[in-house]
Amino acid sequence: MKSSRFSLFLVPLLLLSSSALRGQTTVQEEDAAKKAYFESFRKTKNSQLPDLIITANYQSCAILAAIARKEKKTPCILLPAPGDKTGKIWFIPAKNSGILPIAEKELGNFISLLAPERIIVLGDELVVPEKFRPLSGSERPSVSILSQNWRYNALILGNLLSIRKMQEKYDEAMKNNVTEPFVKGLCAPEKPEEKKEAEKSGEKK
Repeated sequence: MKSSRFSLFLVPLLLLSSSALRGQTTVQEEDAAKKAYFESFRKTKNSQLPDLIITANYQSCAILAAIARKEKKTPCILLPAPGDKTGKIWFIPAKNSGILPIAEKELGNFISLLAPERIIVLGDELVVPEKFRPLSGSERPSVSILSQNWRYNALILGNLLSIRKMQEKYDEAMKNNVTEPFVKGLCAPEKPEEKKEAEKSGEKK
């Protein structure tokens, strides 16, 4: 896990509403977005949610959550990392339908409405504080992945979700220094010189 100075700060990049991008999201807009999401969720033929990941807005955590979302359509709740000035909690849906801000006091009810069959807590108490760690229950078991070795966490998460070559996918994303996995996808950001070369090649064709 990277330190807080490597936090992703995805907030201004992920919000689809222009008013939200300017930091002017109102309570009414947030409530409307939540209502629209759940209406869409209930209308789908298969509205069951097998898994929900809870983790924090660090590079290692977010990359693993993004891989799970890409490979298995697993949504996640992204908690703020230390240094995140917004201090907001975000719900990243399984599909590209925009993210939802969740007030801390509403988080428990929100998870109950989602009703996942299993909750996967990704990170120890330094990543996901105790107050955000749901208790296991007969109807909704909770699995915690606690190692400080994130390659090992990748392996465990891959086994839980049946994602082949999870460690390799994680290693590649880290090697490519992916810092905004939910925005740009799990690929390396294009370097300025590479962009210029690509533009030149395009002109020659």
